[in-house]
Amino acid sequence: MKQKNNKGFRILAFLLLLVLFCECKSVNFHASAQEKIAIDGDFSDWDSEWKTMIDDDYLHSVAFILDGDMMYIYIDAKKEWTAYGVGAHNNGKYVVTTDLGYQACFQLKEIAYKVPGVDGVNGATVAHSNLEWGQDSYRYEIAIPVPEEDFAYLETVSFGFYLQEPVITGVTNRQGHQAGEQDTIVCDGSFSDWDYYPHPVIYYGMHEDGSTYVEGQASLYSDGETIYAHVFSAMSAHVENGAKDLVGGLVMSINQPDGELTDETMFLPKFVTVDGNGVIHEADFESLQPGVHEFYVMDMQGWPVDGMHVNYWSDPSTYQYNGNRIHGKAYIAINPSGCEMEFELDIATLAEKYGLGTDEIKFVGAKFQAIGDQWVTCAGVSSGPWLGVLISGLAAALILVKKRMCKVL
Repeated sequence: MKQKNNKGFRILAFLLLLVLFCECKSVNFHASAQEKIAIDGDFSDWDSEWKTMIDDDYLHSVAFILDGDMMYIYIDAKKEWTAYGVGAHNNGKYVVTTDLGYQACFQLKEIAYKVPGVDGVNGATVAHSNLEWGQDSYRYEIAIPVPEEDFAYLETVSFGFYLQEPVITGVTNRQGHQAGEQDTIVCDGSFSDWDYYPHPVIYYGMHEDGSTYVEGQASLYSDGETIYAHVFSAMSAHVENGAKDLVGGLVMSINQPDGELTDETMFLPKFVTVDGNGVIHEADFESLQPGVHEFYVMDMQGWPVDGMHVNYWSDPSTYQYNGNRIHGKAYIAINPSGCEMEFELDIATLAEKYGLGTDEIKFVGAKFQAIGDQWVTCAGVSSGPWLGVLISGLAAALILVKKRMCKVL
């Protein structure tokens, strides 16, 4: 009787595990040995790699490898054309995302009859199975060099479809990886000190121009005395508009986490230039030439300042006119490959505008509305170093940054 009970328990445990296995949205399977991937259309070197099953009408499975300075992607499609139709807009756009939020987006497309190609990344190669024989699956393998810029990561990257949740997560580099360290942020137009700060994607998800570039990424940071902001885009439409899209519709939220803005909780940065004679001028974003340009940040809600004189040019931060004053500097870089901006806000002068003590500003958000509809936020502003994260209605998670908690809502 006891043996029968034990046998029944084992059967029940097996059935339970089987149910749990089948309930998973994606199933992984692999063999033990791992071979070096060659992009040659053979695919036998993928036999020992993890495959993630995809539960949709487009793909059977995918695999992703990060190996040194190369990324390898395996795609097994259900029909000849379906690998070109995945993603939020069914346009074949895939994305690799780092644990700091940086994204490399690429598009798999047919560039000639039964000839696949990859757009959006440099140096990509692709091979496919013989599509002439009408198989029930169509396989592709892709190799992409790891981007040299705007792709920093601490430990892992993930793979999936653009503007959707990743299907493969927690991928480490097989050759090992030594992450860089966070530099002290200095608002000086160099931008490289932002590399190891989280940069969530901001977007509208529209790509009307066929661009394969991520629409934009942004970050906020506070050291307890100054608020720093950074935003960049390589999408062709934003690059064409340049600085106008970086500053267009920029709005900031002060101590208002829900984004419901009033005159008491809203700050609208106004960007001005100061000439060699100390005269303030409205910023002219139409005629900016390629290069890095310096501006000062004032208050759009304050008194007009165009043509006013900065009395203390040696220290412009002391300038004040009827309550409107300089809150910090800004730098905008215009290049054929992208546009980028960083700016700073002095917490003491910001607190003065709202009649607050410097320790009473607890939350700041920024929305770059010409690029995306998401808030990038920074909490615990006046209490020491805090990093910005993204408020999104699509996901909820917690991230740990420098042993302090920020929330992604």
